[in-house]
Amino acid sequence: MKKTLPILLLIISFCFYSASVFSQKKQTYYQSAFKTIDSLALATKPKEAIPILNKLIEKARKDQETAVIIKATMYRMLFQGYLEENAFAKINKELQQDILTARQPAKSILQSLLAESYWKYYDQNRFQLLSRTSVQLNLSDDIKTWPASKFLEKTAKNYLASIAETKILQNTKINSLSEMMIGNEQNRFLRPTLYDLLAHRAIDILLNTQIEVTKNDDAIDFNNVKWFDDDKAFLKIELPTKDSTSFSSMALAIFQKLIRSHQESNNVGALVDVDLKRLNYVYSRSTREDKMALYSAAIQKLANFSKSSELYADVLFELASKKYEMRNLQIPKQDIDLKELLAMGNLAIEAYPKSTGAKNFEKLTADIKSKMLEIKMNQFLVPGKPAQI
Repeated sequence: MKKTLPILLLIISFCFYSASVFSQKKQTYYQSAFKTIDSLALATKPKEAIPILNKLIEKARKDQETAVIIKATMYRMLFQGYLEENAFAKINKELQQDILTARQPAKSILQSLLAESYWKYYDQNRFQLLSRTSVQLNLSDDIKTWPASKFLEKTAKNYLASIAETKILQNTKINSLSEMMIGNEQNRFLRPTLYDLLAHRAIDILLNTQIEVTKNDDAIDFNNVKWFDDDKAFLKIELPTKDSTSFSSMALAIFQKLIRSHQESNNVGALVDVDLKRLNYVYSRSTREDKMALYSAAIQKLANFSKSSELYADVLFELASKKYEMRNLQIPKQDIDLKELLAMGNLAIEAYPKSTGAKNFEKLTADIKSKMLEIKMNQFLVPGKPAQI
């Protein structure tokens, strides 16, 4: 557990405060306090950080600095989870109380984090939870008695709640939250608003097949060719509403909102990114024998549309990597030409040499060339005789 503490702190990147809203004196105090807390966290000394956090929270309440309270509270919850083996119920209750008093957009961020906490608890205790009987489902508010299905329902419910205030979140530009963000800035343009950020967080979990382990989610027939249509046709599809608990329907509904938003704002990069994720999802769920042909046709359309964006390289890479994987798995009825994959790589690298897709293609190209050399050498190997090169 101690090895994971610095990683857990990434969650708190949502709750960083903007220094510009504080007086210089307050700014210095809060920055200094959080710097000390960060140092203790990286040194794996959360117990020493908690008293500092308590004082920080008390001062922030007096100053009515909501953002600082949220950030400090999140630190404290993470540290409590690190120090106390069974702290989830306490942490969960405190987070729900924070949500009740929080204002937007902080409220949506905390709802997303609450959803994440349910999901992580389920993931870490999966086998134990799956062994519980569903009879306990509605008999108690005690988390210790909940079966897996309850945690998964709570996960989905809170992720959806985190993006319910669509207009507010779409009007919250990610650039205005730059002080809240950490990590690589190169791909930040793909999440232009807070809605994008939170919606993708929700989608990433809803696409995970583990969320469906307690129910048969058959609301969507992914073998219908319509799901491989382009973004414009996809928006015209009326999603089934009979099963309100269908995770796949939830995911596709979010996809539609994101795609429509980026179509209206003419954000090519963000549109291509989310539509590529959609097509990958459909491909992964379909069991059609011709799904590669359908996927390939859809990707070629998306590639043509994305030529003005560096996402063009990512689109080509997704197609090439899937074809290469299929070839390595020796799936019948699939004749994959390695030279074709190399040609796709050359197109991507020449068009956007510094893009993520190009870098991924460089690795794939090296692997393909190694495979081609291996094939060529095997053709020259004759039993009982030296290899001829």
